[in-house]
Amino acid sequence: MASFDTKMIAMTNTTEQHAGPAFEGPRAIFASAMGTAAAAIDRVVPEQFGAPTPCSELDVRDLISHLLAVAARVSAVGRGLDAMSTPDMVAAANDDWSGAWKRAIGDYAEAWRDDSTLEQIVVLPWATLPGSEFLAMYASETSMASMVQHLPAEGRVEAFEAFRATMSVVPADWNAPYANAVAVADDAKPIDRLVAWTGRTP
Repeated sequence: MASFDTKMIAMTNTTEQHAGPAFEGPRAIFASAMGTAAAAIDRVVPEQFGAPTPCSELDVRDLISHLLAVAARVSAVGRGLDAMSTPDMVAAANDDWSGAWKRAIGDYAEAWRDDSTLEQIVVLPWATLPGSEFLAMYASETSMASMVQHLPAEGRVEAFEAFRATMSVVPADWNAPYANAVAVADDAKPIDRLVAWTGRTP
């Protein structure tokens, strides 16, 4: 089985990243994550689709499918739809994952183009929060799934603290995809604190 070189995927620099939609504020944070993910997906070759990833239950194909599902959920919320109405996995015809992701970027840009989307209230099983904080939360998940161990440089700590402050304690019976928080050091990186808070081990 072909190996999945996560270091190679993570070492995308600003010249390699796709620009994504031209937004500012919270929408730009998620757009940046989508651009980073696009660069990572573009690097994957067919022989790697069945390779393992740091998410032990997902191979590379499944992980990209999950990313597409995240993008679909974010776009659905931008259109005022139920956040949980989208599937957990999204397929790509003929394994054209790069093409599917580029279409997802365009769909996101269209769904969130109106400024009012940042103020609309999003109801999730574990939290109720405005669209701006919903975007910050899913930007971090998209970055982590792309093997990029950081949030965007601009406002990353503020984005993390903003949505964490609005989220209630995860219910004890809620075990997918989130669970009880995992303890981390006080000086842990923002992305590691986020991952731990959602019940995953950084």
